Amino acid sequence: MSNLSIKDVPEAWAAALRQRALRNHRSLQGALMAIIEQAMRDGSSPPGDAPLSGASSPARATRQGLLVQYCSLNRSG
Repeated sequence: MSNLSIKDVPEAWAAALRQRALRNHRSLQGALMAIIEQAMRDGSSPPGDAPLSGASSPARATRQGLLVQYCSLNRSG
């Protein structure tokens, strides 16, 4: 498996992600994996990005893209 690193995450986003992880009884790593897995299953992508073509395709996650995914998942979860 690959390792990914996201730098310069705004503190408000990091705090919201930590809270989400706690609510769902997950580690921060587990919460981030759940968000990425959901994005890969849905095939969704941020506005302006090429659509994801499936779980086997690499996807570039931008800070904006992660926020869009997080906000979308946070509304339903």
